[in-house]
Amino acid sequence: MQVRFAVRTLDGALVEKGGGWVAPDANGGSTDAEGEPLSFEQGDVIGALVLPCIDAAVREMKLGEIDLISAPAAWAYGAEGFGGEGKPVASDVHVELQLVDFVRAKEPYELAMPAKLSLQEKRKEQGNVCFKRGELERALKLYQRSNTIVQQSDLSSDDARGRSEAEIATDRAASTKVKLSCHLNSAQCHLKLADLPAAIKACDAALLLEPASLKGYLRRGQAYLRMEDLDEAKADLMAAAKLDPKSREVRAELEELKVKLGAQRAKEKNTFGGMFK
Repeated sequence: MQVRFAVRTLDGALVEKGGGWVAPDANGGSTDAEGEPLSFEQGDVIGALVLPCIDAAVREMKLGEIDLISAPAAWAYGAEGFGGEGKPVASDVHVELQLVDFVRAKEPYELAMPAKLSLQEKRKEQGNVCFKRGELERALKLYQRSNTIVQQSDLSSDDARGRSEAEIATDRAASTKVKLSCHLNSAQCHLKLADLPAAIKACDAALLLEPASLKGYLRRGQAYLRMEDLDEAKADLMAAAKLDPKSREVRAELEELKVKLGAQRAKEKNTFGGMFK
């Protein structure tokens, strides 16, 4: 995508402009630009190259169209703000935007394996950026997109496409590492969103890829603990403790489990104790 844009506060103060933006003339047309338009790949949120509202808006725009967007803070500079003197912090904004050009990105199935692996890693990193911003739903979508880029058939010797067994094995290891990270990061997103069944499902997928995943057992144990499924929580947290006996995070969860188990036993004693007097 290639765009020109200007971002203003709701009272009209200029925050920033990019891509050689100049205000439209009286007839709504664009005057001569002051520089090259800003180029970016749709969905590319790494380093905040474009605001999320710009990334979303261009999907609905026609070539050459100039539009005015009203965007909430979450789709602009976020809770932390842009920083710098005169810049808004957690502020809604107006964005004047022109779509200069666009080129259709190749679909994953059209890419060679090195490009697929690169895109898979890139989508994971984009998800991490969103996670750090607190944009958990967006992070989840990027992790899910990352995990669909490389298919099992791409890693099969039946579809080698000129690659050796050693190269296929290397590609498989690289792809599995990224998929594992995306499943574990998805589990963390689901935990923060209190979607505990989804967190368990993500951990199940992670543990299928890596049965000795400390984070897989820990995060699934955390989900079970919050669901008050103490037996399952105990099994997972003990497995995590076996993998890393010194982990402070695992120890903290085991302490919480111990308290809940004690409360459960006390409740059972009170419930059934009177039955045998």
